[in-house]
Amino acid sequence: TERPRVITRVGGKDGKILKIFGINMDETERMANEAETIRKNYIIKTITDNAVSGLFMTDSDGLITYSNPSALEITGFEQPEFLGRRIDEILKSQSGGPEQASQTVQAMKSSIEDKKINKAVEDTFLKKDGRLMPVSLSMSPITGAEGKVIGTVIEMQDITRWRLIENDLLAAKNAAEAGSRAKSHFLANMSHEIRTPLGAVLGYSELIATESLSPKTRREFAKIIEENGQIVVAIINDILDLSKVESGTLQMRSELVRTQELFEELLLTFQTKAELKQVSLELKLEAGTPK
Repeated sequence: TERPRVITRVGGKDGKILKIFGINMDETERMANEAETIRKNYIIKTITDNAVSGLFMTDSDGLITYSNPSALEITGFEQPEFLGRRIDEILKSQSGGPEQASQTVQAMKSSIEDKKINKAVEDTFLKKDGRLMPVSLSMSPITGAEGKVIGTVIEMQDITRWRLIENDLLAAKNAAEAGSRAKSHFLANMSHEIRTPLGAVLGYSELIATESLSPKTRREFAKIIEENGQIVVAIINDILDLSKVESGTLQMRSELVRTQELFEELLLTFQTKAELKQVSLELKLEAGTPK
């Protein structure tokens, strides 16, 4: 495309135009470059406006010159509230003071001076309405033609969902550890509980073989062996129900018992070991003890 850029008229003494000089310049390349610049700017704006991450641009003084829609959505601010302000004026610490925000932003700014892309920093700030805003921030320098830093690009990602996932994983981990501790405690108790009736079974099994025992005593010993055998069976069933403990589906049941008979059975259970150790056991129930 050609068009005259400079036109010079030469006139005579009587004022009549004698000559006209014109200089034409080919602006095809300039116009093509302008069109390409407009096209690239449009592509960049389309990308930034539709980016999921919040994006800010600041000038060399640290004042915000651009923010995309995602940045507005994450923080709850409107576009006019961003422009011309510093990023640490927007990002308020969840504790209410500017110190935390300033330290976080200052840590990122330090790398800008070295013209390095800053690693992402996770922090929790406040939205405009006061709600918590866990985000991941990173900052990159914008350099001019001479390599001088003329601004920054700040990327902000909302990590609320990932924080919720982390909390859920932590809760699941704590629940698993609690289940493991419950299982260990259960097995430790069962180990103790199973030794007592087994000791009674073995002890009375030896005594019942004594030839000098009267038939009545022999029957009593046989009953003790049977009762403690039933206790062992019940404990084994409890151990087999360990899967219910782990899944939290073990159901407790309450039953009526005869208190005096229960204590008498306990006395018989421990009496053999006590006799072997020459320890005397006696059962004394106070008046008013439920029968």
